[in-house]
Amino acid sequence: MRFLQALKHDIKYQFRHGFYYVYLVVSIIYIAILLRLPSEIQDISTAFVIFSDPAMLGFFFVGTIILLEKGENIFEGLFITPLRVKEFILARVLSLSIISLLTAFLIAIIVRGFSFNYILLFIGLILTAIFFTIQGIAIAVSVRTVNEYLLYSIIYSIFLVIPFLEFLNIFESILFYLWPTRASLILIMGAFTGNIGLFEIIFSVFIFVIWIFIAYKWAYSLFINYVILKIGDQ
Repeated sequence: MRFLQALKHDIKYQFRHGFYYVYLVVSIIYIAILLRLPSEIQDISTAFVIFSDPAMLGFFFVGTIILLEKGENIFEGLFITPLRVKEFILARVLSLSIISLLTAFLIAIIVRGFSFNYILLFIGLILTAIFFTIQGIAIAVSVRTVNEYLLYSIIYSIFLVIPFLEFLNIFESILFYLWPTRASLILIMGAFTGNIGLFEIIFSVFIFVIWIFIAYKWAYSLFINYVILKIGDQ
């Protein structure tokens, strides 16, 4: 019941601040651009757009939301209720993942019809959204301003997108197989191109599960230190 109430609160908060409307407009722009591309590059372009924006939107949106909540002192009232930190994190992750899924599937269906593997796309999207949203929570609770969040996000993003060098045929390394972003690209691109085997799917999901577990533990620890303990000290 606490989790469902937290989820309902998050979705209402996102509607109230126009997140859904913003991404509807953004999706329309992406769709207009993708539909004008040659068919031979449409699959890869659609995959990259979905990875770079809808799949990662939680990473940037969650920072804005948490910093707004910190500024409005919402946490002080929220965590004197029986709501647990893990329920808060799960509700926040799920609510933003819903936007990611709706946006990505809207783009994919209008641009490609149903000529893609929607199950594989769902798996790639949900894992990517969960991972990046948790990372966004971890960074947001440990900074004080939007500028700090943007700085840390840029540094963090540069590190995470290193596997793009492989996809652009610039540099290859076996270590890239351990990157969560490579797993994300493999799954999302595989949904459109079909160039993915069962082993790659299983391995990518396995890598993602490990990274999500690590990210959750990190975010939970930072939330306790930077939010819960500070509330208790007041």
